[in-house]
Amino acid sequence: MLIKGRIRVTTDDGIRELVAPAVLVCRPGTKRAVFSLEDSVTVTVHRTDKTDIAELEAELCEDDPTSAYGPGNVLKSLEQIP
Repeated sequence: MLIKGRIRVTTDDGIRELVAPAVLVCRPGTKRAVFSLEDSVTVTVHRTDKTDIAELEAELCEDDPTSAYGPGNVLKSLEQIP
């Protein structure tokens, strides 16, 4: 959901420009690239039956070994970053 602003986003049909308010529905496994054209606010919603935060992060977050941050926006230690 685009709450505020203007973005360009990749879709199955090419690149679309969205202006708030807007909703883009994605099927499970879909990957998108988003470029903000102005200050923007977005919200993503994921369906799950889990209620434990650690289980949710394990299900919904894909670890990026090169990122300085892990799930929960927690700063990794220097030893964890290649």
